[in-house]
Amino acid sequence: MDSLGRIVKIGPIFEASRVLMQGDFEISIPELDLAAQTALKTGAIASRMTGGGFGGAAIAAINKDLLPSLERAVKAAFTGAGFGLPNVFTVSASAGATRES
Repeated sequence: MDSLGRIVKIGPIFEASRVLMQGDFEISIPELDLAAQTALKTGAIASRMTGGGFGGAAIAAINKDLLPSLERAVKAAFTGAGFGLPNVFTVSASAGATRES
């Protein structure tokens, strides 16, 4: 399976996790829920809260061509909801840690 196929498979896992954190564990906050929902509406493959809870951060897996649209949409959604403007920044996934011999 190619990397896009693997990334697409995390969408439902991220969503289930987001729902659990929001409803069952009650550790999310409205700003993070709005950021994740807006990312999905903007074309993200997956989005959810990450970090320590009660105000961590939202993460979204999205095609890099959609990043400007995502940033505009999230900032507009926050403004519309009366929230302060979020810090939006991009990161790239890497192969991860490996053991050196």
